[in-house]
Amino acid sequence: MCSWHHDWKTDAGLRLCGLALCGVSYLAIHSIMALRSADGQLQQDGLALFLAAAGFVCASVGASLEVLGRHIFDEVEISENWQARPSAAIYPAKRPVS
Repeated sequence: MCSWHHDWKTDAGLRLCGLALCGVSYLAIHSIMALRSADGQLQQDGLALFLAAAGFVCASVGASLEVLGRHIFDEVEISENWQARPSAAIYPAKRPVS
């Protein structure tokens, strides 16, 4: 039996969540544009900054979920240089000072 994250239903769900996050990103960026005043200047306040950050994060995560789908759970081989070493190899035992 395969794992739950190798199922086609999970793949479709992740891709739909990616589309939903892209929609949330569109709404956040559209809301920023609605904050502009009549002369075209954007008010520099916390709401505009929050909406910009939310739009960026939702667009980034949504696009990656849409493109990768279930492959976001794939295992990746790590080089030996980046693998964890036993603590004794990193910090050898100190010798007593005579």
